[in-house]
Amino acid sequence: MEPLISVVIPLYNKQRYISQAIDSVLSQTVQDFELIIVNDGSKDQGPEIVNTYDDQRIVLINQKNQGVSVARNCGISVAKADIVAFLDADDEWLPNFLETILLLRQKYPSAGMYGTGYALYTDGKHKRDNVWKPDLEERTLISYFAESVSSGFPIIITSSFAAPRKLLKEIGGYQNEFRTGQDHDLFGRLALFYEVAYSPKLCAHYNAGAENNVDKPKFVLETPLIRYLEGCSIEERVKLFQFPNLQLYLEFWYLKTGGRNVYAGYCREGRKQLRQVHNTRYSLQKIIFFGLSYLPLPLYLLPADIVRRITNKMKLST
Repeated sequence: MEPLISVVIPLYNKQRYISQAIDSVLSQTVQDFELIIVNDGSKDQGPEIVNTYDDQRIVLINQKNQGVSVARNCGISVAKADIVAFLDADDEWLPNFLETILLLRQKYPSAGMYGTGYALYTDGKHKRDNVWKPDLEERTLISYFAESVSSGFPIIITSSFAAPRKLLKEIGGYQNEFRTGQDHDLFGRLALFYEVAYSPKLCAHYNAGAENNVDKPKFVLETPLIRYLEGCSIEERVKLFQFPNLQLYLEFWYLKTGGRNVYAGYCREGRKQLRQVHNTRYSLQKIIFFGLSYLPLPLYLLPADIVRRITNKMKLST
């Protein structure tokens, strides 16, 4: 008999966190699930820790290191349930996460994407609760792009997200060529064609510090969703850009990605992306990063807390 829901955890060098991630899945109020952990060539003891769990619902798949998108797509390909939820190995769920997702699925069966509120942690310390309009009940978003712009934070992240397996396969899953922003690209492609169902319940903990968000990228970062839209026909593009605030949403990602490239020392590429930002609400951040791009000292040599102060000002709204 197929499980109610499949859970996919990509694992790469997260031995410090993987136990709490697994335990948070095993502690769910809904117990009819399968847990697929894809070891993406870990060099630490993470896979060995997984093997200490004696639970037939846990499946460990080992593959050579190919990146988080390949790992997640591997999980999607072997998932048995109609709906797939994703949890990063350094995050965790509150006990009500799967129950909340399944209730959303029951209430909004035509939605292509389900998400919940989440708490943001940095280096293990609680920073804030990212819950969009907590005074409202669960609902479908009027526009994922417009509300993402208005919220001031990503409404849905990988560890607070689930989607129908069929739709994930239809849109091609995660794009393997992206080395960053794969989740925002996937969410955007789903939101272009399907409703997004959302619950303001706080159901997940996102550990931002564990991902070394201000580490120097070793490659030029691309802007999520842009490549997909560029590949659409002119007629299709005109239709898609009728979404409220889609252009503003894309400009935010040009700003964020351009700024990260400037920080990493890829200043020419960063300035090219920043030139795509035209809305006045982003003018200050754009000017700041343009100025920093001409400094003789690479930004990645600056203390991480200084960079965080700059990037933390890059909100989705003013």
